[in-house]
Amino acid sequence: MRKIAGAVAIGVGLAAGYALERIAIRYLHGWPEDVSKRQSGTSVPTDHAAGIVDGAGGAQIHWRSNGHGSPVFVFAHGVGLDHSIWREQTSCLAERGHRVVVYDAAGHGSSTLGTNHSEMSSGFGTDVAAVIEQLDLIDVVLVGHSMGGMAVQQAIIDRPDLVRRRVRGVVLLSTAPMGRFLSAPFGGSRFGSRLAGLEAKTATPVAKWLAGQLPLSVIFGSRDAAVMATRIAFGSGASEAKIASTRHLVESTPRQTFATAVSSILDFDVRSRIGEIDVPILVVGGTYDPITPLHLGFEISKPARNARLEIFERGGHMLMYEQTERLNELLVDFASRI
Repeated sequence: MRKIAGAVAIGVGLAAGYALERIAIRYLHGWPEDVSKRQSGTSVPTDHAAGIVDGAGGAQIHWRSNGHGSPVFVFAHGVGLDHSIWREQTSCLAERGHRVVVYDAAGHGSSTLGTNHSEMSSGFGTDVAAVIEQLDLIDVVLVGHSMGGMAVQQAIIDRPDLVRRRVRGVVLLSTAPMGRFLSAPFGGSRFGSRLAGLEAKTATPVAKWLAGQLPLSVIFGSRDAAVMATRIAFGSGASEAKIASTRHLVESTPRQTFATAVSSILDFDVRSRIGEIDVPILVVGGTYDPITPLHLGFEISKPARNARLEIFERGGHMLMYEQTERLNELLVDFASRI
């Protein structure tokens, strides 16, 4: 019974941890939408364009584009968020002469989840590739945050042809090379091996089940709980206004979207294949990030062929809000060097 109780506790912890990402800041949806340009697969290199591409499992993926110029930045957000988290990056990069494409992941924002959930879970990076190919983008810098960073890793590992033809560099922001990382700090030790086995056999199934059964209001049912959880997700640079506004987003992600995302995250593990990535990688992490701790950034940068790790002191999980100007300059500098 003690082992079962422990497994359930770990499972609850995993589900709660991923739910924390859900409550990150989102402003109102971004730019005015040109309805005449909302057609699947249309590449429109003008300011403030929008459209739809076909994603995995029948999902309809909504994208928006601003600015023009090369390299082209494509941004992928984390679970429970949407394209609007990149508002400041979009404005900065467009002003610096880059085209910027952002999109809502399946089931998030304006994008539909699709009907084949198993195909979506197994094709974690499919939507990243779909946006690039159906918009016929070349000379791309991919930027992925948290779950979006995992999707980017999966896409460039599974599709080396896509990388050769279209991708110039990759930025992995507050993310990890695997979804089950409770045991990661313990490496190959005996305890680490036993904990990894527990994660795989008991905690992970429990976390997946909880993600599909519990509405987020059960975990963050009160205003105080939501604000506290948001403070955990953010580092010291977050404003009170941003922290306070996140509590309104707690229950906005559909249960099936959350369950599908958590399932994909928990099944994700590309540690043995990081060395296959053949483009420059910028790994970015914060010292105060409790959701994807900094040591997970080293798990990416160390085995990679051409990667560097940029550490944000006192930075949490939402660096695009906490240290906006520094991140923007880092992206501009990275694009100029590759």
